[in-house]
Amino acid sequence: MASGEIQSVQRKSADERKELLADTVENEVARGSRVESQSDFQAVLVRGRRPNLVERLIVKIALLGLVFLIRAIRKPGGLWGVVGTLAFIFVGQKRSMATVDEYGNTGIQRL
Repeated sequence: MASGEIQSVQRKSADERKELLADTVENEVARGSRVESQSDFQAVLVRGRRPNLVERLIVKIALLGLVFLIRAIRKPGGLWGVVGTLAFIFVGQKRSMATVDEYGNTGIQRL
């Protein structure tokens, strides 16, 4: 290609876009994700598993014990939000969305 030429960008057909999304979803499933929902040009993927009630209870009790330990040492306020935040981070599912645009570019975005 000469330095003055401009390469034209072609839009992909719907079938090509669907195939690109299918390839992306297949790769993510191979990495341990599962498909929560899918349309023609986007899919919501979930990694991890939903914790059961016993696991959530154990994590919350452990974090609650940590909060009481910290309060005994420093007496800070508002640590109940920390318990919920830590439980959300360490126990739960991670969602992402795979998309393909009209030019065939695929992307994965965390939700």
